[in-house]
Amino acid sequence: MRPDPSSEGDGPFTLGEAPLRIVPVCHDRMEFAEAVRQAIRHFRPQAVAVEMPPALGEAFQRAVDRLPYLSVLVYQDEDGQAMYVPVEPADPLVEAVRTARELGLPVHFVDLHVTSYPEHRDLLPDAYLLNAGGLKAYWEAFQALPQPPRGPLDERREAHMAARAQTLSREADLLLVCGMAHARGIMQALAEGTSQIHRHRPLGPVQVADPDLDSVREICAEMPLVNAVYEFSRGGPGPEGAWAPPPVDEDPPAPPPTRLEGLSGQDAIRSLEALLGMTPGVLKEEDVPPEVRRAVARHLQALKDPGWRLPGQEFDLAPPLSGAPQAPRARIFKFRSVPDRRPEMREFLQELAGRPFLDRQRVLAALFERAAAHHAQNTGEPFKSWQRRTLVQYAGNYSRLRGDLLPGLYACVVAARGVADDNYAYEVWDLGSFYPWTEAGDGPPTIRVRAGEVWLDGVKTMRFRRRLPRLRERLVRVPVKHRPQEENPGDWAREFQQGTICSYPPEDVVIEDFGRYLQKKALQVLSEERTRVEEFSTSMLDGIEMRETLRNWPQGQKIYVRELQKVQGGAGSVVVVFDEDLEEQRYPWRMSWHGEHDQESDMAFFSTPASAKVVGPGIARCEYGGFMLTYPPGRLMDVWTDPAYDAARTNAETLLMAAIDYSQEKHVVYVAARPPRTWMRTFASRLGKKVVYLPLGTLSPLTCKKLRVFHVLSGHRVRQIARDYIW
Repeated sequence: MRPDPSSEGDGPFTLGEAPLRIVPVCHDRMEFAEAVRQAIRHFRPQAVAVEMPPALGEAFQRAVDRLPYLSVLVYQDEDGQAMYVPVEPADPLVEAVRTARELGLPVHFVDLHVTSYPEHRDLLPDAYLLNAGGLKAYWEAFQALPQPPRGPLDERREAHMAARAQTLSREADLLLVCGMAHARGIMQALAEGTSQIHRHRPLGPVQVADPDLDSVREICAEMPLVNAVYEFSRGGPGPEGAWAPPPVDEDPPAPPPTRLEGLSGQDAIRSLEALLGMTPGVLKEEDVPPEVRRAVARHLQALKDPGWRLPGQEFDLAPPLSGAPQAPRARIFKFRSVPDRRPEMREFLQELAGRPFLDRQRVLAALFERAAAHHAQNTGEPFKSWQRRTLVQYAGNYSRLRGDLLPGLYACVVAARGVADDNYAYEVWDLGSFYPWTEAGDGPPTIRVRAGEVWLDGVKTMRFRRRLPRLRERLVRVPVKHRPQEENPGDWAREFQQGTICSYPPEDVVIEDFGRYLQKKALQVLSEERTRVEEFSTSMLDGIEMRETLRNWPQGQKIYVRELQKVQGGAGSVVVVFDEDLEEQRYPWRMSWHGEHDQESDMAFFSTPASAKVVGPGIARCEYGGFMLTYPPGRLMDVWTDPAYDAARTNAETLLMAAIDYSQEKHVVYVAARPPRTWMRTFASRLGKKVVYLPLGTLSPLTCKKLRVFHVLSGHRVRQIARDYIW
């Protein structure tokens, strides 16, 4: 029997004619799974055979029946090595068994089980070629590629599969689904008559396990998002429980108001005086126990003016007394990951799966767009159009360097990090590695795969060895900083009840360095404005002016020199305005605070409120609308309540007036999108100062993006843990 490739014009491409057809595939690729499904439904064979040892057959079919829930077959070979076989919907072998069982066809497992199988990589064209040329064009492209030599174990497997398929085809029309490289060896064995049945090596018990969500991100050979899109188009949304929204954390019931048990009236007064700073040196603020602070806060909220707070207290977290009005509560910011967006993901997958045909390129484009939307929601930073163009170009170039038509998930994450930042790269990874149907709870034990180990039932640990039988990019684990979540609602914001706040030192260093850079830049701009260029005569002055010399060289070969005139006076205060917020709605929080040491400046700013995003225990994430730095520290009063600046029309002008007033140097640096109005320059000149304007657009967008975000901490002790929560 010598099978010949059939013509694709008569239907899907196969090797050979009835009663034995062979569909060559690449494992773990969505395009080949769809090709297998079409071939089985078109030819309607009487039986289906797959490249899988019979010892795994029963467990493999049980795992297929569990779809859309993923499964992992775990067993030990003769050498004691733990092996695993992921069962995912976009794998062509899984699709062959699944379609055959739906049509009521018998399934045969014809591969030979061998041990100590060496790792090797087959040279394969990109699977996306199927969308353009079909399986026949892919097979021809594969035949043209040089392949590594076949080992003796490969020859035994191919001879065994050829013999088993030939025997089964005598009884019924058979369609065999096997790997692309083995298909050529099977065809050769059938043509040369070298097919032979070999004895199977013994195989221990095979266990079907249910991987958790994090394990799915580790073990899936195909991108989990592609698996989800394929499963959605093939099997529908599946159980409704997979799309249930996450439970909403509700505030715990408020405890009944308590009195200051064990505390005399005089002690309560002294504690309150310490919190207000009225008795310095007698009783320090840190001497007041936390429970006394909370009790005092509850009693203060019971007063007639419920809006009154301790100095610096921006959070209303203590339970109010019965009948007392409630002030707005602090909003706990929660970083929403893809598993938290299950209702949205159902619509997203339904839209992708509803296209006329499954196209990996469309899936990747949707991945980038939806990840950009998630990035904007979590960080407040929009994804620009130029970033989209650069991202597509970056990912395309990266994939072509690897010999692929389209990038894999790892290439997408690398491109996202290079074009944007780690936050956007995380969103791409989080969405691309998400599979919604996990943790079915229907019987199989849960398996956890972490860094080369399999944890089964939380007790048994086995080593395993991954095999890479083909040159395909598998899902690579990306190092991700997992953001801690709040255990009990209100715990993080409750840290601010102490009534004290401070800054985060690493951000202070960055802002101070930037202020000094702006001072130098302003003086440099003034110096360049006063530069005089003249033709060289007797002195080189401050050096040759190359641009002017080159510009006039063809006319007379003359040399021009420049003279830099010294700028009188240095640069003092610095004002940076990112957003003027003329309506004063986006940045309502206004604050003035002092530097903690001589290397820091006094600062005044307007920003988003500290209670808008609480990202950790006593850690709030804010965004500057603008800020002012003035040197030396320890001199700044509250500029927002100072009547001397009532002439200011906006928050930005208030900062500029204060900067002019407090500056000990002649020049005040002002960075904004628009220059200050003429009245502000007149105000500066009356005080003997000069405003040096630097357009905001001349600064690096990445630097401005980094500077705009800052964090407010509830105390110095929080600085030790802040880096675990700041992103």
